[in-house]
Amino acid sequence: MDTAKKSPFDISVLKPALVLFIICGVCAALLSGVYVLTENTIAENALAEEREAIRNIFPSYGSHDTITVDGKGDCDKVALVYDASRNFLGYAATVSPMGFADEITIVVGVSSELKVVKALVTRSSETAGIGSKVGDENYLAGYIGADETVAFGSGVDAVSGATRSSKAVLKGVKSALEACRSVKERS
Repeated sequence: MDTAKKSPFDISVLKPALVLFIICGVCAALLSGVYVLTENTIAENALAEEREAIRNIFPSYGSHDTITVDGKGDCDKVALVYDASRNFLGYAATVSPMGFADEITIVVGVSSELKVVKALVTRSSETAGIGSKVGDENYLAGYIGADETVAFGSGVDAVSGATRSSKAVLKGVKSALEACRSVKERS
């Protein structure tokens, strides 16, 4: 009978843990490398998407200056939009209120009189056929001409079955208008 004492630490347990640690390290390094390689492309695509949304709202768009907005609800930036001759056209505020499934990214075009020119949903994960209806052009057209007093029942209604998504769009439009007013007052 073997009376030799076994060590409470068994080396055979260490080997799989070490292999797993190395595999995780290699995967993390590869993922970091992919991020570094694609970071600029992602930023360029986001800028192109932003420009396209602004051009859709302001057809004579030529350029814009972006202003970071802090503490204005779901709005983090406002673009001052100009035509090719640098004549001021209005504001384009990007908002991301929380919908039912995830954030809904909306670009809201606002006139110098602080009224909605047009709103576009550029990113949404809302339920197809129900919550996704808040991104429809016909629904968003109800916001055209709205000011900070916009509310359900004043030309804008909630989409049936998509109350949270509708409230998110309303909240986003109100945040955009508030942020644009703040930028206008600073100018």
